[in-house]
Amino acid sequence: MVVENTGHGSEGSYGFVRGLQYVFRKPALILNASVLDEYTGHYSFGPETTAITRSGNHLYQQFSWGKIELYAETPNKFYVKGIACAMEFKKESNNKVTGFYFTMGGNKLFVKKID
Repeated sequence: MVVENTGHGSEGSYGFVRGLQYVFRKPALILNASVLDEYTGHYSFGPETTAITRSGNHLYQQFSWGKIELYAETPNKFYVKGIACAMEFKKESNNKVTGFYFTMGGNKLFVKKID
């Protein structure tokens, strides 16, 4: 039996958009725990603080309301799925992490590592 005038999820604009999400999705690299450990600690931006934690090979940003997983795009640049933002960690010449640049909506903020 064929029912006319019904669609399929891969048909039309929905399928086109879902296909583009697949084509343009960012990579999610798996980094060694030793690399991720360099980024863990507490960070300060103005009067606010946040913590970066690790569980296994995953990095998380802690907030008072919960945590979000960070996905590695490169060994020092991370993103959050579903949010147009990026975190790029910066190191001194001695390889010590000094903080990260948080970029969202054309705005860029340096978040300083405090421990």
